[in-house]
Amino acid sequence: MIPPVEDVTDSFGRKKNDNDKLRRKERENLRRATPMGLSADKEEKEEDHLFTYCSAGLPASIIEKYQDYKSRVFVDADPKYGTLEGVLEIFRSWRETDPNSYKDAFASLCIPKIILPFVHLEVLLWTPLELNSTPLESMNWFELLLKYGDPINGPNELDLRLIPPVFERVIIPKLTGLITHSWNVAAYFQTIRLKRFILHVSTTYAFLLENQAMKVLSSAILEKLKKYVEHFVYFPKVEFASAVSLTLITRSLKILKNCLEWSGILPIFALQDVVMDSIINPRVLPSLKLCPPALAVYHVQQIISVLPAEWITDICCSPLLYFVRVLARKCIRLHLKNEVQICIELLKVFKDEKEIEKLNLL
Repeated sequence: MIPPVEDVTDSFGRKKNDNDKLRRKERENLRRATPMGLSADKEEKEEDHLFTYCSAGLPASIIEKYQDYKSRVFVDADPKYGTLEGVLEIFRSWRETDPNSYKDAFASLCIPKIILPFVHLEVLLWTPLELNSTPLESMNWFELLLKYGDPINGPNELDLRLIPPVFERVIIPKLTGLITHSWNVAAYFQTIRLKRFILHVSTTYAFLLENQAMKVLSSAILEKLKKYVEHFVYFPKVEFASAVSLTLITRSLKILKNCLEWSGILPIFALQDVVMDSIINPRVLPSLKLCPPALAVYHVQQIISVLPAEWITDICCSPLLYFVRVLARKCIRLHLKNEVQICIELLKVFKDEKEIEKLNLL
């Protein structure tokens, strides 16, 4: 028979297990508050501080553990087989002393499979999300493969193709994993760094344009955006929309801007589905309907200002256009002249001349 657990009280007479419940509740509230935009505005500064000391967003203790792991992987191997330099030197010597057998053995096709573990180790803690991240082109593996593919006696066609397999099998899959597990969609600086890196590799290395690994990476970005919007872009029910705080609406605009950073990288229809059909139409507009008209006009103006120009005349923006029409008439009834003028300017963006004429007659 298990003896009953005695209630232990603190100095205030409260049960300690009750205190534990309160602490858990506070932690849960804090966790929920952060993605909703209730955290402080210093998020970007804290983000950079975090990545300055915690590579890949990992605690220092974990980083030390991985560093120790890296140093011991090839500890039992012969020095010439335990480093990328040593392995490439063996193949280089073979190529120079007996080029015919080197070619007949298709050694160039075997090298990528052999060198991948070394590249995996070098990029183990690398991340483009980090402030002052190490460029790929300055990494040891990149420089070594580049030199190996351009020997003194003239390049071997297959040896020039050593870098593409590394991108396809190591760099892009690692980047996909970082997007899935480490990238914070709401973090502006992370989003910008990630976008710049993807644009860099896709424009610099043409072989990645139609690569299957890049398609998987694009799908991971889109899936991460959808999941973030679904779980963390929070708006209360419509009946409580009048109580929506400015912080929450500002947060949604921030997410909108981060999502729109992927315009030109992700398929336009997929991005429209996230921005219009998952954020603006079902979440933002219903909440703004019961907001004060002046505040609603301000936020609608902010939304339209960040949308790509080619979207404005697209059918995906029809609910937004209808909302502006209704909002303009509401402002006229309330004699809000400045807000009415702003709504007319917004309708000009939509090229809705007929509605502008109707408003001028009211």
